[in-house]
Amino acid sequence: MVESHFGRRYVGIGIAALFDRRCLYPLIDFFYKAHCIRNQLTLASKACCSLKADYRWAVSGTIIQNSLDDIFGIAKFLKHEPWCWPAFWKAAITGPANATENRDESLQLALERVREFLGPVMLRRTKDSLTSDGKPILTLPPIETKVVRVELSETE
Repeated sequence: MVESHFGRRYVGIGIAALFDRRCLYPLIDFFYKAHCIRNQLTLASKACCSLKADYRWAVSGTIIQNSLDDIFGIAKFLKHEPWCWPAFWKAAITGPANATENRDESLQLALERVREFLGPVMLRRTKDSLTSDGKPILTLPPIETKVVRVELSETE
């Protein structure tokens, strides 16, 4: 909704308040899709980054889809300095990640820097994570495998 209204510069009842007022916690995205703001050039990313807020947080299960630059959109939304500055990100991450000389070393440097950025701001949970009581945070049912044999006719 924010994207469509922002893209058309629509200011209707309620939407003006979204951009004119300061939110306490803008949640991106309410449905576990912060990776949708990974491309800083999209209307969704621009709209979300335009929200005024005292605190920001984003939830995603997939922060990297194509490249390390996918994380920049989230860093920009979070306004986590200096990582949210395009020139800094390009020098610290994009440059080394795309270097042609010493490719392996440069890529490792970029990955170390991404880990340095994500370490203090990311809370990572896996299906093997445990609560403080030592219980799994997620209990999945056992995997059930069924083999179904089907005979096909000659035309099939």
